[in-house]
Order: sequence, then structure tokens, then C-alpha cells
Amino acid sequence: MSTRKHIPGVPLLPMSEVPERIEEMDKGKTHVFICRSGRRSQNVAKFARENGFERVVNFSGGMLTWDGELKTGEEKRIKETEELYRT
Repeated sequence: MSTRKHIPGVPLLPMSEVPERIEEMDKGKTHVFICRSGRRSQNVAKFARENGFERVVNFSGGMLTWDGELKTGEEKRIKETEELYRT
């Protein structure tokens, strides 16, 4: 079980998997990328924009600046890209 904290209910798509899943992602949806400090998510947001995504947000400052609810434990890591869009 992970001891890192995460935002409850937010599915995890590791940044390293975005390039292989980008074609399956919905360009009509807003995508918010967040990592520990905001640096990696900034690169991923840029990559998404370069691939035709217009509604892209990098959560500047990352988890280090998140002041909302946090949970410790296993994150909900997605297996299929469509899981990003389930409510």
C-alpha cells in the first residue's frame, strides 16, 4: 500500500502512460494534470496541447500546493483510458 497522499476519487493515469494513451483520450473534455510539484504535469499538459487538446490545465505547484482533501493509501489507477471519464 502506498504511503503517498492523493486526491480521493481522482483516477490515476501515470504521466509515463499518457503518450501511449493520448489517441484514446477525449479531446472534447477538460484534462487537469497534477504531479508532486507541477513540473512533470506541465510537460504532459504541453504534450497534450501539441497533440490537439485545447482544454488542458496544469495544476501549478502540484500536490505540494494542494490544500483540499487528501487520502493516504492505494490510489485508483486506471486500467482502461475510458475510466478517466466515468463519474
